[in-house]
Amino acid sequence: MIGNGVPDDRLDPRVARALALIEAAGKQAPVEGFAPLEAICADHGADGQAGADTLCMHGVRAGTRSSAVCLLPGPGAPTQLRHADGHPCRGDYAEVPLALPS
Repeated sequence: MIGNGVPDDRLDPRVARALALIEAAGKQAPVEGFAPLEAICADHGADGQAGADTLCMHGVRAGTRSSAVCLLPGPGAPTQLRHADGHPCRGDYAEVPLALPS
């Protein structure tokens, strides 16, 4: 999880919440496809109210500007990237074409 600081920094409330949500989703079933990850990026907190750990932030001076989700499958399968321009809860994710060596 990459936020505004060091990747996977569990001292950052937003990163800690994102990692906890990803881990919880993985315990229910293997995380497959983009939908579960995109839903996590659109998270507004446990009670739906903005807080220090809210992933999708809305604000006048600052907030979530965009979101990207990348799937890194096993050998032989293509890497996939999707991007939402704007708040993840409002924007549609679109596939980003990648030209990676095979």
